[in-house]
Amino acid sequence: MNEQVNRLKKAWQTAEETVGAADKLLVYVKLGKPFLSQLELLRFPDNLFAVLIVSTKLLGKISKEQMEKFACTLQVDKGKVKKNWRNLSDVYYDDVATLVEATCALAPFQGGKQLITLEEPLVRMCAHLRTLWGFMGLQEDRVGLFVDKLAMNHHCSVVGLKTATKMLLTKKEKTQRTVEQYGEDILTHLTFPLYVKPQHGCASVGHQLLSSPGQLRQWLQTQWNQMEPYLIEEKIVGEEFTIYMFIQEDKILHSKTFKNEYPIGSFVTDRLPVCKLEIPEQDGRYDMLNAFARRVIAAWSPIPNGLFFIQLFFNPEKEECVLIEVCCRLPGGKYPEALFRAKRIDLEEMHLLANVHAVNFDNSTSGPFMAFFRYPRKAGRVSSLQQPESLDLRSCCLSRWRISIGDILENPKGLAGRHEAISIILLNEDYEKLVGDYNVLVSRYSPFLTE
Repeated sequence: MNEQVNRLKKAWQTAEETVGAADKLLVYVKLGKPFLSQLELLRFPDNLFAVLIVSTKLLGKISKEQMEKFACTLQVDKGKVKKNWRNLSDVYYDDVATLVEATCALAPFQGGKQLITLEEPLVRMCAHLRTLWGFMGLQEDRVGLFVDKLAMNHHCSVVGLKTATKMLLTKKEKTQRTVEQYGEDILTHLTFPLYVKPQHGCASVGHQLLSSPGQLRQWLQTQWNQMEPYLIEEKIVGEEFTIYMFIQEDKILHSKTFKNEYPIGSFVTDRLPVCKLEIPEQDGRYDMLNAFARRVIAAWSPIPNGLFFIQLFFNPEKEECVLIEVCCRLPGGKYPEALFRAKRIDLEEMHLLANVHAVNFDNSTSGPFMAFFRYPRKAGRVSSLQQPESLDLRSCCLSRWRISIGDILENPKGLAGRHEAISIILLNEDYEKLVGDYNVLVSRYSPFLTE
C-alpha cells in the first residue's frame, strides 16, 4: 500500500509541475467490470485531479487510453475485503479507504471533492467515506434510501408510494418470539406465495420463493440463528418493469423503460432467464409508468447526479404501480452494453462527466429498439449448446457464452455473471420485428442441455 501512496504523491507532483495545483478532486473507485469504451468524450478540467482506483484483477483490462484520462491509477487487492453479499452493510475495503484518505491529504481542494462508484457493493462504503472526508454527493445519512430495502419501504410509506405487504425477520423478532410463534404470526398476516430477501443484500443472493407453510417453517428454522435481517413479502401481482434513467439536478435527461418477462429474482428462485423488452413511448403503459418514475424522483429528491433506475410492478387491472427498489448505480445486467451498441452512449462515461459539468443526451425516439436476455446456469454437465442465430432471428443478435460443452455447472445463487450461461442483446430499427424475435427466444430458445 505504501507503493500506491507513493505513486499517488508522484502523480500529484507531476500534475503540479505541468498544470499547477488542482483545487478539485475526483476519485473513481472501480473494482469490478472493465470500461465499455475508450472514454473518448471524457475530459477533466485542468484544475481537477482525477484518481482511478481499480482492483489488481481489473488493472490488466484497463487500456492505456483509459488510464490516460486520469492523473493517477492506483490498485488495490480485491481479495482483502470484508464482504457478505447478503449484507452489504458489512462490506468494507480497507485499502480503498487508505487511498481515499491519502488523496485528501494532498491538498485542501477548496473547489470541491467527488468520490464516485457505480458498483452496488461499494455504494454504502463510499457514502461513509464521503461523510468522513468531506466529499460532495450522497452522504452516509441518506445512503440507506438507495441500498437498504427496509429504509426504502419506510420512505415509501411516508411519501405515499405503494410497496409489497411485508413482515420482517430481524434480531427484534427473534428475541420477542419463538420460531414457531413467529411462523404462526406470518401465516396469520401474510398470504402465500411469499418472497423473502435480505434487507441489505444484492444480486438476488439469498432470495427465495416460499409457496407453503412447510417451506416457510423450514426457511425460518434455517434463518433463525443467522445474523442477516430479511424482508418477508407477499408476492406482488402484475407485470414487472425496470426504468433506467440518467438524472441531473433531479431532471431526467435520458430514460428507457423495459418490461421484464419474468420477475428478476426468478433467475435464482426458478432458474428462469432475465428477459427485458424495451417499451416504446407509443405503448399504452408508457405514460403511466414514467409518471410513476417522476413521483419516485420527487420523493427521493435530491437524486445524486448520474445513473438512477427503479424496479416496479404494474397491475393493469388496478392501474397501480408498486415500487420494488431504487438504485443509484450502474445497472448490473446488459442495459449499459445494449445502449452503447445501439446509440454509442457509454453511461459510465456520462456519469463521470455529469459529476464535473452538465451533460447532453441524444434523446431521439428513433431506434434501434432493444431487448436483452441473461440465461442462468443449471446443475449438470453441459452436453450441447444451441446458438441463438439458429432460430433465424431478423434482429441484430449479439451473444456471449460463459459456458462450454463439458463444463460442470451449478444452479445460480445470484445474478452475478458467474451464474450466467449466455447473454443476448437484440437490436432492431423495426419494433415489430424486434418483438417477434423476442417472443421467439422467450418461447423456443433453450441455450444448452445437461446430462
